[in-house]
Amino acid sequence: MNDIVIPGDNPILSPVVDLAIHSGTMKSRLISFVDFMGENPWWKPDFAGYVEHLRQRGNAETTISSHLSTVRERYRQLVLDRDLLYSIVDRHGYRGLAMRKLLVDEIEKRILNECDRKIKLDI
Repeated sequence: MNDIVIPGDNPILSPVVDLAIHSGTMKSRLISFVDFMGENPWWKPDFAGYVEHLRQRGNAETTISSHLSTVRERYRQLVLDRDLLYSIVDRHGYRGLAMRKLLVDEIEKRILNECDRKIKLDI
C-alpha cells in the first residue's frame, strides 16, 4: 500500500504544542523533527535520517538519543489513539469501514515498524 494519500494534517504537533503541561524541550524536539520531515508524510517517519540530520548539526549523541526518544514516544501515543487516526482518514474522504480500517492499520504498522527499528548511537 504505497499510495496512501493523506495530505496535510500533521498530528505530531497537535495537541502536544498546545498543552501547557508539556515542557518547552519536548515541544522544541517535536518541532525540530517536523521541520526535518518537511513535506514528507508524517505517517512515514524517518528516524535514521533524523539521527543523521542531528549529527550533521553537531548535536551530541546523548542529545540525539533524547530527541529520538521524544519523537518515538509521540508516535507511540498517536498509534494508541486510533480515533484520531480514523478522524484523519475520514477528513480525506476515505469511506467504508473496510477501507478506513485498512488505512489506519497500515499507518499504525508503518509507525510501529519505524519505532521498533534499531538505530546505533555512539553513547
